[in-house]
Amino acid sequence: MNKASVCVAAIICLAGSVFAERLSIVEITDMFGTTEFEIMNAEEFAAIQKEIKEETAILPAMIAASKQEWASLKDAKTAFPGARIKPRTAKKLQPEFNDRAKAQLRKEKLEEREMDRIAKETEKNEKELKKYKDEAKRDAFLEKEKDRKNQLDFAIRLVSKKMGEKLGRPVPTLGFAATTDDLGAKVDAKKAEKKDAGKKDAEKADKKEAKK
Repeated sequence: MNKASVCVAAIICLAGSVFAERLSIVEITDMFGTTEFEIMNAEEFAAIQKEIKEETAILPAMIAASKQEWASLKDAKTAFPGARIKPRTAKKLQPEFNDRAKAQLRKEKLEEREMDRIAKETEKNEKELKKYKDEAKRDAFLEKEKDRKNQLDFAIRLVSKKMGEKLGRPVPTLGFAATTDDLGAKVDAKKAEKKDAGKKDAEKADKKEAKK
């Protein structure tokens, strides 16, 4: 192979490496704090960033609207936890990859690390529970924590539902997407209940006025 051919081959190889698709591992955290890792190219990462920017922009207004509705729901036993509701995040991790197989291996290692973190957190919580010598106090603590989590989950679902209605698309979640329809039915039922109550009160007032 002459020098000219070697130069051409080198240029072709260099061009291939420059224009090869660059892949990144993206750490995505939803509104519930659940984390997952996805392999994305630049276009896919830009798309999720655009979605999150839209969601973040309307979040304060949706929290305010949800806070008003929260007070009328029977499920709401505590103050609306608006300060604890955060938008989704998507963070590009280093390094980048040209090879999807290598990116997949890195993704699997990150997932294993996240599972280990959750396992350690669970173990830590179990150790904390062992400090309770009184079974009744332990059960009361567990019930309180469960109720606190349920209330926060409910609040996030309410905000997420309103955001979806405003944006005209669902706000992706990693573990609670199926519950938003149940929430919608519950909220609609509550509104219907209030409407019926108002109608009955109006009818009673009309009858009372007619008797006069």
